[in-house]
Amino acid sequence: MGRSPIDGWLTGMAENLDAMSGHVVEDFKTKFLTQLGVAMMGQHDIAVVWAATLAAEKGAFEAARASVVDAIQQATAACDKAAIQSYGDIKMALRVADWALKAVSSFTSAGATAILALTGLGLEVVKTFAEEIEELDEEVYVYEEAMVAFEKALAQVNAELIEVEEQVRANLLYNLEAIRSRKGAFDLTIKRTENNGSQDLQVERGLVNEITNSYMPMIADELKGIAYRIPGVSMKMAVLRDGHIGIGEQGPSGPFGEMRILLEELVRDLSWEVEKGAEDLRLAVQAIVDRDSEAQRRWDELDSFLDGGSGIDPWNDEHERDTRERP
Repeated sequence: MGRSPIDGWLTGMAENLDAMSGHVVEDFKTKFLTQLGVAMMGQHDIAVVWAATLAAEKGAFEAARASVVDAIQQATAACDKAAIQSYGDIKMALRVADWALKAVSSFTSAGATAILALTGLGLEVVKTFAEEIEELDEEVYVYEEAMVAFEKALAQVNAELIEVEEQVRANLLYNLEAIRSRKGAFDLTIKRTENNGSQDLQVERGLVNEITNSYMPMIADELKGIAYRIPGVSMKMAVLRDGHIGIGEQGPSGPFGEMRILLEELVRDLSWEVEKGAEDLRLAVQAIVDRDSEAQRRWDELDSFLDGGSGIDPWNDEHERDTRERP
């Protein structure tokens, strides 16, 4: 839910449903509203993990660039001193991992050493990076020594970048596996509301209409807007570089893009399910309260229609966007 107004709309739905009673109302709350909240929170957690890895990569890349500039400046100064037979040195301190961790901490507001375990689902935001690379401190007296020290500095920067990018990639792969092992925590499977045959349904038409004509359409539209924006977030083009830098030409963008496709499809699928959930509740009330035979027929047909799903399968093995969607 994050900073979205969806939280308030879900609360409004719950309050309206609590003001009514009957088997259909309780069945809708159990099968749909409760599961909707679970799926939305799970998808929000995916988004946090996904974006935090981008923040980590951005911080590492910025630090690597700044370190290269620093190395050039120090090497230039050392060469200038060597030219007048004076002593110089080239020092490189660890900073790539540090910048990456600070970027994650800033994004999550969880603190530099905190682990952000999300809703008990086993998802983890990148929280630590190995710092096994020793600091460089080379004394320089002649030009040749300056160039050797400069190359060592560049190698150290690259070694740090490799270390961080490997952990960013490992984090993405770990979370992808955690998500796929707990599908129900991220994906609502909509089932038609059932009527047990009793005549105990007590509803207020104004509250029902507020749910089906206001809250649920607004939630569906908000989810569509979110899904529309997700493909615009890319790591691949932002980190494109020579293949000898870091872990390769595209860095850890492969699993990042895989998680982007999964998240977008989950959100798109959920938007469809919210739309059909509103139709389910509307037809249920019309069929039972109004004893509308046409509504009853359409409500009965909705059962098998929902079994076919939205046409979007976030869990398929294809790593390309699923463009299918049923009306």
